[in-house]
Amino acid sequence: YERRVVILNDTVATLLAGKSAGVAKPYSAYVGFILGTGTNTAYVERNDRITKRADLDPSGLMVINVESGAFRGVRQSAFDVTMDAQTIDCGHYTFEKMISGAYLGWLGFTVLCAAAQAGFFTAAAAERIAAWPTLSNKHLDDFCGGRPTPDNPFQDTAFSTDDRETAVRLCTPVYARAAVLTAVNLASAILKTGAGHDPARPVCVNVDGSTYYRTLTADFPQRVQRELAALLKPRGIAYELIRVDESPVIGAAVAGLM
Repeated sequence: YERRVVILNDTVATLLAGKSAGVAKPYSAYVGFILGTGTNTAYVERNDRITKRADLDPSGLMVINVESGAFRGVRQSAFDVTMDAQTIDCGHYTFEKMISGAYLGWLGFTVLCAAAQAGFFTAAAAERIAAWPTLSNKHLDDFCGGRPTPDNPFQDTAFSTDDRETAVRLCTPVYARAAVLTAVNLASAILKTGAGHDPARPVCVNVDGSTYYRTLTADFPQRVQRELAALLKPRGIAYELIRVDESPVIGAAVAGLM
């Protein structure tokens, strides 16, 4: 007996999980997308469009691990630059730092610190914000999304009602922007497949990750879907977002059987 070892990226595994779930449906192409602590995208590309390799069968297909979090084409705001300067990989993965769960709370905290210094809050609230070592994404999202727990830092008596409303107004755009950029990310992958022109054979997009599904602020997953429809429906591109629980595990099992 010879044991087979498969080394697999989790986003590629997510794509394969989508493929396994869509066996009974006539999808024209597949995309895997993760938005959790980090983010990444995978899609299926035609070999004849891969110019880096001359040894591929031009009639075949290849799953591409995009490493989309490393995209640098979106201009950073002053708050992005301030936060990025404090990371261990400053200047890298700037797109991931705009949309993923590891950074949204941090980015919101950066906005709040600047606002506190600029006089947007009462003196007591500004002093409390300045004393925080950091702010978790969960605490910020729970608060801005209207579901703060008793231990949420914004429940502190230092914050007046106006302070809390100001914090929501300042930080909700952090999540709204992330939703728009997520939609752009998904649309680019769907378009890159070159498929989806027949409504009967849409592109299958398997979306995985806690940040996508659990973010409350800015009506996040619904906002992503609305923005995605606005981008793709005028272009006549058919697609379907699906959810396969434990996608990386399912996809790894699929890869092991291939």
